Amino acid sequence: MQEIQFNFGSSLKQVNRAHYFHVRRNLIAISVFALIMLLFLAAIAMWDPWLLWVAIPTVVILSAFDAWKKFVLAPRRKMKDPRYNQLFTFAFDEMELSLSAPELSSKINVDYLVNVWENAEFYLLFHDKRNFWYIPKASFKNREQEQYFRAIILKHHRISTGIMK
Repeated sequence: MQEIQFNFGSSLKQVNRAHYFHVRRNLIAISVFALIMLLFLAAIAMWDPWLLWVAIPTVVILSAFDAWKKFVLAPRRKMKDPRYNQLFTFAFDEMELSLSAPELSSKINVDYLVNVWENAEFYLLFHDKRNFWYIPKASFKNREQEQYFRAIILKHHRISTGIMK
């Protein structure tokens, strides 16, 4: 079984952002929200243009607050949790993947993964629609070890890129 080690909490912000902006339902929600806000602002402009001085800052502030909650506050809470700020060991072989830390251990058969997704920095190994392990590509010891991991995954699953369904 090959092993790699990484600090789980150090990349939570980047993983959260990558996952959020590559899930189709989130992109649709962002688009619908933007359309509703544009219609709302257009209606206000037709009714009383002076109200735009109140409506535009309100929309901007609410949007900024929502982004702050998702991309700053949520990862910060997880980073304060001592369970996430320790060295994790990811081990893999032909049939089994495991993620362990001093206080926890989890194993899964490669066949039970629902989806595998990658971007330039991470692999996301989904156990179901929402729960996943992330593996930083930089944590592999060398290119050969990463290629071996990819070969194992490709025997069982397709590695997706781009927008997730």
